[in-house]
Amino acid sequence: MSPISLTDACSQDIGSIARLHAQSWRNAYRGMLADDYLDRHVVADRLEFWTARFATVPPDRRLVLKAINDGTLMGFVCVLLDAEPQWGARLDNLHVSPESKGTGIGYTLFQAAREWIASVSPGTAMHLWCVERNHVARRFYDRQGGKIVETATRPVAQEVAVPELRYWWP
Repeated sequence: MSPISLTDACSQDIGSIARLHAQSWRNAYRGMLADDYLDRHVVADRLEFWTARFATVPPDRRLVLKAINDGTLMGFVCVLLDAEPQWGARLDNLHVSPESKGTGIGYTLFQAAREWIASVSPGTAMHLWCVERNHVARRFYDRQGGKIVETATRPVAQEVAVPELRYWWP
């Protein structure tokens, strides 16, 4: 495998990001979200989500970084500076393609998110919401030193609410 490059995403990347996001959800959330949603609606839903994200969150208040290998999107991370600022910047998305899991791409994207926050808002904490039953993601965030500071049942997609955990890094 050739080296991974990290580059800023732009509105032209919405389609590929939405497809990878949907693929990630299909793998991680099977049995947690409805099969009909995952099989028939998740791609359109995520496309709508990312179209809105790029249209409504100012570029200087967000980071959307993609990991590319040989022209292929292997993963991405999104950080929002102003979502629940009392907790710090929110790592809103971190997704790696199923074939890239275990290669270090998730860790690389996570560290890039932390570095970006430190550079644009020094001293700012970081937090994220993780679906409680997503044990793979939870193990990853535990290894990164995240502390669970809150639990809540929150809407994930199409009004479906699931138990989530807030992880926090000072």
